[in-house]
Amino acid sequence: GSLESALRIIGEEDIVRLLVEGGPSLHRALFELGEVDEIAAFIAPSILGGGDAMRFLPPLRIPSMSQAIRLENVETRALGSDLLIRGALPRNCASTQEREASRN
Repeated sequence: GSLESALRIIGEEDIVRLLVEGGPSLHRALFELGEVDEIAAFIAPSILGGGDAMRFLPPLRIPSMSQAIRLENVETRALGSDLLIRGALPRNCASTQEREASRN
């Protein structure tokens, strides 16, 4: 089954909020489908990685800070030694616009 099929089944069950943990391919697919409205990112005081380290998101082709997506209603919270940063995508964000267009 496809991601779109899975999302349709979830919607048919009246599930309106879904927490997705995954890698950059899944995150990008959801973003491109317009199904992302909030980001929750954890930052831990650990350094890990290499040339093939996993990323939260693959490159989104946002070339400059002036074009960066700025989260709204941002909240931060310390969880032990980790930090949670959570915020909503703005309504003018491509992901939000694509989702709303598909519902009309």
